[in-house]
Amino acid sequence: MASPTRPTQLASAPPLPRLLLSLTALVTLAGIVALGWWTTSTWLTLTRASADYVKLQQHIGDIRLYDEMLTMSCRMATLTGDAFWVGRYNDTEPKLRGTLEDAIRLAPSFRAYLEETRAANDELVHIERRALMLVDQGALEQAASQLADNPYKKHKTDYGNGMTRALGRIHADVEQTLGEKARVAHFARVVSAVVILLIIVLWALAWRALSGWHTATADARVRLVRLHDRLDDAVLAARMGVFSLDDQGRSGTLSDRARALLGLGPHSTLSEDVLLAQAAPTDRERLRSALRESWQPDGAGASTVEFRVVHPERGRRWLRAAWRADHNGRPGRVLHGVLQDIDDQKRLTAALSDRAEAHGRLAEERLAHSQALVRDMQQIETHERLRLAHILHCDLQQLLFSARMLAATERDRHQGDRSRLKSIVDTLDEAIAATRGLTARIAPAPIEDLGLGGALTALAELVDQRFELSVELRLPPDPPAVREDLVRFVHDCVQELLFNVVRHAGVDEARVEVEVQRGDLIARVVDDGHGFDAGRRRATPGRGFGLDGLKRQAAAFSGGLTIEARPGEGTRAELRVPLKPASARPLPVSEPRSIEGVTRIVHVEDNAAMRSLVADAIAREADLLLVAQGESGPEGVALALDHRPDVVLMDYVFSWGYDGAEACRRIRAALPETRVVALAGLARDRDRIALHEAGAEAVVSKQTSFTVLFDVVRRARPAGSGDARQAPPDA
Repeated sequence: MASPTRPTQLASAPPLPRLLLSLTALVTLAGIVALGWWTTSTWLTLTRASADYVKLQQHIGDIRLYDEMLTMSCRMATLTGDAFWVGRYNDTEPKLRGTLEDAIRLAPSFRAYLEETRAANDELVHIERRALMLVDQGALEQAASQLADNPYKKHKTDYGNGMTRALGRIHADVEQTLGEKARVAHFARVVSAVVILLIIVLWALAWRALSGWHTATADARVRLVRLHDRLDDAVLAARMGVFSLDDQGRSGTLSDRARALLGLGPHSTLSEDVLLAQAAPTDRERLRSALRESWQPDGAGASTVEFRVVHPERGRRWLRAAWRADHNGRPGRVLHGVLQDIDDQKRLTAALSDRAEAHGRLAEERLAHSQALVRDMQQIETHERLRLAHILHCDLQQLLFSARMLAATERDRHQGDRSRLKSIVDTLDEAIAATRGLTARIAPAPIEDLGLGGALTALAELVDQRFELSVELRLPPDPPAVREDLVRFVHDCVQELLFNVVRHAGVDEARVEVEVQRGDLIARVVDDGHGFDAGRRRATPGRGFGLDGLKRQAAAFSGGLTIEARPGEGTRAELRVPLKPASARPLPVSEPRSIEGVTRIVHVEDNAAMRSLVADAIAREADLLLVAQGESGPEGVALALDHRPDVVLMDYVFSWGYDGAEACRRIRAALPETRVVALAGLARDRDRIALHEAGAEAVVSKQTSFTVLFDVVRRARPAGSGDARQAPPDA
């Protein structure tokens, strides 16, 4: 079977010579028409001007004759008194005016020349009219005297001279115009000859180009056939099907492989409707749009579209269709293209994408877990430091106080030998002072209610009093609201950096700068001390304190710590952390599973005993159903998205992952109809506020009874799944 991409016949003449011949014929036709029109119009204009010149000469002769007839009729009327001559005068005057108008129409410039004779002509007419009136009255002598007076003769002479000049000028103008038109006619004849010669040369060149192009086309035909043979071999090797569409998609051809890919019979023909019918309903519009664009005269030459076909034996399969539109030497556009089965590629790509997404989710959860662990370690460190400070203050210092009191008592009793007891008392005083300093160093600053600005101000005063290091604090004019854990971390980080300045910089001044840029909190500690070579400094694995520990802790807050230092040029440390925690990627939500009259509950609690106790209590309630339990905030969100319960009982503090407020915020964002009731042990006011801002319906203490808890849960049930709901108060 011949490939549909191979042309069934080649054009008898290549496109370029045809275009050249068409242009040559068009130029020839346009040139002949233009020259014919120009030459004919020129000669017609010359002939018409010559005829008008003859008529003008006749009119000039008539004008002279009518002037003499008017003068003669007026004189004869004054001499004879005969009314015949008066009538003759009156008949000749309109003929003279008509002849003048005809002459002016033939030569418009004649009107301007006649303006010079208007005054003399008006006087002559006036005198002659007056003489004719005297003739009518019978006063022939007075009438004759009118024509014999000098003014009449003078006006007659002026009129005759002016008319002679006007006629001479009009003769000169007409002869000049005739000469110019004759020259234009001769020039048109020469130009016509030159253009005809150029047209002959152009036809000769076109014919020569056509002959050379035919010779080159013969070789092109052979190369084209060989190229199509190789293309057929490549298509067969790639297991692709070949098709073609023409006549706006109403007819076409396709290879056996293309029929097999489309699921058509062995003798099926191709058309746009057949191709669209084989495509899946959801992909037909995309395929139709691509074909429609290719049929446009200015549409894309090449197009590629992926779609699914409903194969009668293999089910739905993905195909890729690629085609190119061309004219193929005929009116309209023809589409030549190939079909390729890409179903395996699509399945592999989808599998890889799912696996990559799963790995990405796992990495995000592990990162969140790691960050939560670091933050928990910081909290544990803070609690441990508080415990050690309490031990030092309440136990060791009290023992030291007691020992000092006993030693001082013995010193007062033994008035004789007091030197040894005095040394014991002095030693105890030094121990008490040392424990006081150690307590102040270990115990974290009480910054819960100070905010970031107040905490850093208190830190600057403490460092100045204890270490005599003057700290210049630069805060933004409008300090941002910072959550408590971030305030504690920034305070501890700045404190550690200032302690480094005290220990290593050798200066008595430092600067702390705080600013907000694009949602990030930036804290800088700058000194002009000894500095160090930051490039050669090596990190110490396993250390939890110092610059390396600060960098790891900053990473737990999705931030970073950068150090710029050079020997002798001071140190610049910059801490950058985001003000808001990074939001998690939205997770897929399952279909709701509602049970009429029953409140479906998901319980999230990291304590196993508490989970068991709540599960037993819910099991004893007929209108409550426990559908799932989780141990952390991320697991609670996943269970809520999977089961879509009516109410989520959410603990506030977990051993890892984000807290209950963040979990509540994510559940409410993904499931607006699901209510969250928070459980808390000894929740502080700010914890309750955070839970309510996150979308919790109520905050219930763990010390309350199950009766109160379940009453809050029932009232929190969504209105669409039971009776009308009223917002429950905190219990």
